[in-house]
Amino acid sequence: MNNKRRSKGQVFIVLSIIIITTMIMLKTGLNISQIMENKRYLESGFEQMQFQNIKNEALKTVQISYNKNITDNLDSFMRFARQLMSSKAMDLTGVVVTASYNYSTAPYVISVTVLNILGTEMDYLNITFNTTTTEFTNTPDGMAVQTTFTGSYETMNHIMTLYYNTSNTNSTNYVTIPFDTTKSKLIAFFDIDLKSDRSEQRDVFNETCIL
Repeated sequence: MNNKRRSKGQVFIVLSIIIITTMIMLKTGLNISQIMENKRYLESGFEQMQFQNIKNEALKTVQISYNKNITDNLDSFMRFARQLMSSKAMDLTGVVVTASYNYSTAPYVISVTVLNILGTEMDYLNITFNTTTTEFTNTPDGMAVQTTFTGSYETMNHIMTLYYNTSNTNSTNYVTIPFDTTKSKLIAFFDIDLKSDRSEQRDVFNETCIL
């Protein structure tokens, strides 16, 4: 008799567990879409924070380098940031340009470096400053090219045009060069993109410092 009661009690406990588990599963199933939406929102917010950190650190690299291998330091930072984002399943791509000149007497020399981190080869790159054009072909991903422009420039904002194409896109950027015959300056220009399966952030920004 006691064995029968014990068996009935065990069956009741098992049925209760099954019912409670089923109810929890049903409730969870009803909220699964909200849970996934919250997850995507949090992940997107994290990626926005990562992108803002990259921008801040890139600008800080320009500011603290102060005429000490700024171009090389930026190159190293962007390569580091790219590897770090890759380890988090995010792709950091874009173009980084630096233009610098030293105060002197005319003719003035402006040194320009373009770093390709597009994730693919630049089939063609055209850099135009005033009426002078320099062209490059087949610039590999991760590589930088350099050129100079020489002329008797006036103290004013000049526009440097950067045009490039790859196997799947083409783009034109306009870089403002605030030329001043009484100062030496470096201009850093960024057009970068951070992309994952969940979201994408892109921004174009620049920084100018007196050398």
